[in-house]
Amino acid sequence: MNINQFPTNGFQCAEANAALKNFTAFKIGGSCPVLIHATSLEEINHAVELCKELELKLFVLGNGFNVLAADSGFDGVNLP
Repeated sequence: MNINQFPTNGFQCAEANAALKNFTAFKIGGSCPVLIHATSLEEINHAVELCKELELKLFVLGNGFNVLAADSGFDGVNLP
């Protein structure tokens, strides 16, 4: 599956082509195709299960501290 076809239904807030620099303390980083702002444990579980099922990369960003995101971006799903 193409990451750009990731099903974002089931999430209150999901962004396409989000700039990672907006979510890191150092304000660096390229874009990622899907960024999910999980609002519950259920949304986190849903994202993890979808990524496993679709064999997509997943990165849990957290608050973005102590993270150096590459300027080339990340070709997977991010959970800040």
